[in-house]
Amino acid sequence: MMSNDILLNTANKYLINDLKDAAIPGGRFAIILEKLETNEKISDELLDFLNQGCFVALYLLATEEITFADYLPLAQEEQVERQEAVGKEARRIRFLAEAEEAEQERRNFVRRRHEQYEAEQRARLEEHWARLEERRARLADPRYQAKIRERELRQQYGLEAFIDPKNYPRLLGLLRMLENGSRISAEEFIWLSTQGDDTYDRYLTIELAERYHLVEARYLAAEFRRTGDLWQAVNASGHFRKCEEPQQAIQLLGRTEISLVKNAKLQSALCTTLGGAHRDLSAFDTALELGSRAHKLTPHDFRPCTLLGAVHYEQSNYEQGQRWYEMAVERGFKESQVDSELKSIFRQLSPDKRAAMREHLLSLDQDRYEWAKE
Repeated sequence: MMSNDILLNTANKYLINDLKDAAIPGGRFAIILEKLETNEKISDELLDFLNQGCFVALYLLATEEITFADYLPLAQEEQVERQEAVGKEARRIRFLAEAEEAEQERRNFVRRRHEQYEAEQRARLEEHWARLEERRARLADPRYQAKIRERELRQQYGLEAFIDPKNYPRLLGLLRMLENGSRISAEEFIWLSTQGDDTYDRYLTIELAERYHLVEARYLAAEFRRTGDLWQAVNASGHFRKCEEPQQAIQLLGRTEISLVKNAKLQSALCTTLGGAHRDLSAFDTALELGSRAHKLTPHDFRPCTLLGAVHYEQSNYEQGQRWYEMAVERGFKESQVDSELKSIFRQLSPDKRAAMREHLLSLDQDRYEWAKE
């Protein structure tokens, strides 16, 4: 049997010197270490003890599954874990003692704070009721209610950014008119389109423009029903399209037998406008048919050409679309307007169709269609 000093050195060698019976003669770890040092067979009982006690490194060494060189890093990890566990338990005991002391202090603190807390609660409750009364009075103030309505109106029409104070009364007046369904003049619409510092958005937001076109469409549709003037129906349908209501345009124009209209220019306008509404709803075959009818009726008008050009581009028929747009330019449509329509079509396409249209445009003119690269 090894002496205490030898057992201690052996325990240090095997990195289990932190285990209390590793250096005590007759202890199970001392027996295991002695057998490892003398290369004696270790009993199954001791192996079960190691296995059940989760002494993995020593078990693997004892069963000769690893070498001593492989054993050392594993044993070091286990020793660190054991030491951390011991430290953790010590900290837990210390924490419990400190927690008990802190609990006692807490009870004392709660007792001291109780009366103070009740006094603070009463004071806060009184302050709360005072604020509530103040708020009720403010909400009842007509001037405050007017400001709330103005803010809601600005939010509704996307006008939460800076508004020049000198323009504020005029702008709010126009907002109220449109919200109430009243028309504004063409001059006022132009003013909305051009006002606003460059640092900020123009006053004519998407929401405001849609509201303007919806009010115009409803008014012109009512005029058409009152007078039977088909030009009013054409103009109303154009406004319905601009406020994302192409279905209403189709319903309005669908009541007219276009083929019975004697005026070729009016018949063409009806076909073009109705075709545009069908285009908006992706009914491309109907749009192409109506655009072709309009072109035959007014071969020198660029409007049917732009409709046909747009539909062909949306269907990826680029060469046909290009030819129709060229014909539109020959009839008075500006190239800048063509580019604007192509940009609008391009941005609404799916990624794969956009890539194909980009390739087509850049093959025509790298400089003119540089925007398609982005």
